[in-house]
Amino acid sequence: MKKMIPTKISPDLLDTIGRSFKFRHAKGVAEWLKNSLDSYLRLRAAGEESLDGRWPVLIELMDGGRKPGPNLAVVDFGGTDYGVVKDFFLHWGDTSAATHGGHVSSDSLTGGHGNGGKFYMREMWTRGARFLTWRCGKCTSLVVNKSIEKGKTGYWEMEDEEMPRWRDALEFALPIAEKWAWNSYLQRLTDHGAAIEEELASGRRGLTVVVGFSGEQVWSSNDVVHGKKWNAQKLIDEIVRTNQATRPIRELSITVAVNGTLKLEKMELEKVDLDPDFQTRRFDLQGTEIGLASEKIGQLTIRKSASQLKGLHKQMNGIAISDGKRNPIAFHPMDELPIKASAFTAFFFGDLSLTFHGIGDITSNDRERLVPSPVADAISSWLGAKITEVVGELEDEQKQTKLDEALSDASAINDLLNKHAESFLEKFESEILVDYLEDLDGGGFGDEGTGEGGRESDKRDDIGITEIPDLPDAAGEKEFIETSVPDVAPDADGQPVELDSAGVGGDVGKHGTKEQPGSTRSKRRPRFPRVLLSGHHSDPTNPEGNTKTLSRMHPPLYQDDTDRLANVWWINTAHPFAEIAIKQTGGAQSPSFRSYHLFMFRDMVQRETMRLLQKREAEIEVDRLETELDEISNQFLAELPYSLVQSLVEGQKAA
Repeated sequence: MKKMIPTKISPDLLDTIGRSFKFRHAKGVAEWLKNSLDSYLRLRAAGEESLDGRWPVLIELMDGGRKPGPNLAVVDFGGTDYGVVKDFFLHWGDTSAATHGGHVSSDSLTGGHGNGGKFYMREMWTRGARFLTWRCGKCTSLVVNKSIEKGKTGYWEMEDEEMPRWRDALEFALPIAEKWAWNSYLQRLTDHGAAIEEELASGRRGLTVVVGFSGEQVWSSNDVVHGKKWNAQKLIDEIVRTNQATRPIRELSITVAVNGTLKLEKMELEKVDLDPDFQTRRFDLQGTEIGLASEKIGQLTIRKSASQLKGLHKQMNGIAISDGKRNPIAFHPMDELPIKASAFTAFFFGDLSLTFHGIGDITSNDRERLVPSPVADAISSWLGAKITEVVGELEDEQKQTKLDEALSDASAINDLLNKHAESFLEKFESEILVDYLEDLDGGGFGDEGTGEGGRESDKRDDIGITEIPDLPDAAGEKEFIETSVPDVAPDADGQPVELDSAGVGGDVGKHGTKEQPGSTRSKRRPRFPRVLLSGHHSDPTNPEGNTKTLSRMHPPLYQDDTDRLANVWWINTAHPFAEIAIKQTGGAQSPSFRSYHLFMFRDMVQRETMRLLQKREAEIEVDRLETELDEISNQFLAELPYSLVQSLVEGQKAA
């Protein structure tokens, strides 16, 4: 008989795995919410839960002040006992923890790897986090942290202690003296007809609290914390967009309180208006298509939004992947899937439900992306092919109404407007940077650098990096877009443009000397932007020289991530205003279209000048912004050459 060798795992592995989580608060809270949902689901499976969904959960945020902080707590009204905590909660990496070692028969549990919630407790909070649970008159409380004693997870505060009053348990975890809002929250539940307090008093219901211990965080200034204050709305927005939180938000009734005051009655998933002209598409995934022997193993649903998924909705622009229980296991953004570049992909989102055996092998700890493997790669390729198919159908439909012949009349004026815009922007740049002084705290253009290809990169004219700075987002933070372009691409006239091996150019940073690594995929782009007509001009980022195809739902002036690298803007000639102006008022020479044409150039110049101003000033006040926009508009229009004005006003063909 073979003598088996027991597995021995060092506690040091927890530190190794913990570092890989790279927690944001929203991601950690999502793990705690998932645990609350599982607690309710287990109680329902055991016939011990009176509610059948929409179970109450409270997220409490407390800013810091004289005391440490800020702090955060998640409270649910499920509860469990000491034996469950000892036998299952404290086991790391136990995939059967949610089902209590398989003793709880419920097909609806979210499950997981048994790591996420505990790692958030030990990695994000300096002194760990408290887990307190009360049920049937007994209380158990412990702190999970990075214990100074090797091989220890934390320490017990209470082990199955008698505590008849549920209020004493809540008061221990969240002292009312510290202004936690649980008291008013329970009153709210009672006012809305929920019998939570009555069931707690009778022992038919329990409770669980998870809270940062002493409110001391590892990262005192992170994604949603500034000093000792929460950016509560940003945290809520990030939780809603976290893949792990999707099912808890859908099935729980989550309320948010800030500094003792209820702020959000119920957390909801983001919703967007669907395109009424697009019929939702569904595709069955056959196992043979990804190298498996089974037949149907999943279904893909593709939806199209009525507007582009960007800004607050940017994180919806992808495919959410779930298992057969509707538990999220991954999310793949559109720009990470092998899809042919198209302006239409910004409108699409969808979900893929997988039901094959062994799905756990491609599910990662954080459930953000599928674990790289032949099966995961095949799924990604299949998704890309189906989305490309749908996008291609829309592009073909749009091309049937292309007005290329009419637009050729606008090309000459477009060239003249580009020349005027370039001259205007060059003058503006020289004026705002002529008295520019280096800021010792950071800022200014970086030093010249040399790349692997041996070419020196210019301070501004060549972009030696693939990260192109954009205007601030709604939160006031700069976005950086990582994109790549083909090795050879035609310019606006269809002539090929050689792409250089990029250098390591200087970037904005301390004393202006921060280096950024270059990329051999980067394109030498024009110093100033060009404006092109969709459906007519060749796309400089398209290796085949095709034009950019836009739809009625794209904005009048359009630029995507790839366009930024080529420094190109597009006037959307498929926009309803442009389409009507061309078809019903005399073609591209009509006064209405030429007015549209001119003011799209004005809008481009306004945006580009704001980007130039941002090189000089990281933050621009709203009053200053309005003044600058007014002045830019006045100057750009006032300095139009007389002959160009004549052509625009009189509808004559430009020479």
